[in-house]
Amino acid sequence: MTICESQKLRISVIIPAYNAAHFIADAVESALAQTRRPDEIVVVDDGSTDDTVRVVARYASQGVRCISQQNRGPGAARNRGIRETSGELIAFLDADDIWLPTKTEVQEAYLAAHPTVALVSCDRWTWKVEKGRRSIERFGPPRGGNARREVMVRNIVGNPSQVMVRREAVLSAGCFDTTMRWAEEWDLWTRIAARADIGFVHQPLCVYRWHSGGLAHENMWRRLAGQQAVAFRAIGAFQPFWRRPLLLLRAWSMVEMVRATYAVDFNMPRHVQIRHALQVLVYPFGETQEKVRVAIRALLGLERYNALIDATPLRKLRLRGAQQVPEERSVMV
Repeated sequence: MTICESQKLRISVIIPAYNAAHFIADAVESALAQTRRPDEIVVVDDGSTDDTVRVVARYASQGVRCISQQNRGPGAARNRGIRETSGELIAFLDADDIWLPTKTEVQEAYLAAHPTVALVSCDRWTWKVEKGRRSIERFGPPRGGNARREVMVRNIVGNPSQVMVRREAVLSAGCFDTTMRWAEEWDLWTRIAARADIGFVHQPLCVYRWHSGGLAHENMWRRLAGQQAVAFRAIGAFQPFWRRPLLLLRAWSMVEMVRATYAVDFNMPRHVQIRHALQVLVYPFGETQEKVRVAIRALLGLERYNALIDATPLRKLRLRGAQQVPEERSVMV
């Protein structure tokens, strides 16, 4: 397929929204401002009780459709959008995120140049709204890594706003699992990757707005349990079977690293911090420096860790771990 031929493919944008009146205008306008303008933009209002529908209505004259349903969660809203659109290529955009202007153009060109790739993701800017901090997050497998295996260990694809996917791939994989409360997007990425290739554009093409009202930051402990379940389910079906034990150990270690971090940051009981620190070290390979740092913080406790680091030439390690946003980092989970 040539790039010229790919331009004949319709691009459908699906924006699920729930009580997003404060953010959604920016999301819709970023879709309308694409250098490769989408063929259709559909907002699925998932039972909002604020002014979301009224805000979206301002864009009806520019071809933006709004469909309302009872609140059923983001997975169900995206599935409704899939049913209501017809484009061969689908691009999801969360209502509180923003696309950079070339997002659809760059990803459409990538899919045209790689006909065996079913899904393409990208890097992103992460904007911590309340703190006013921005950083670049890199996605994809490590250099030389296998994307099909790596996506089962951790979410190397990212959130839906980063993705453009072929409709046939979504339908073949079964769309989003609406029974899942957490990590339903990662679950779909693993099912797509089990059937076809996935690709990555290594440049930031969207802005992920991290804010306290976002669903992704509700009940972190349960969210991590959901992520672990996704990884274990995908790995449990992977062939050859003899690769599964190491993949399971890697996935468990990555989740434990995040659990240990939160146990320290939110001052959980010392036995909780220590237990997760020790579990991180069961498999210290891959992100080794970060795992060791997290484990030491949890084993010592934050106060002792900071005092120790301040008294040594390793003070830079504390500065990097003291909730400061790095200029650039790779995604972990």
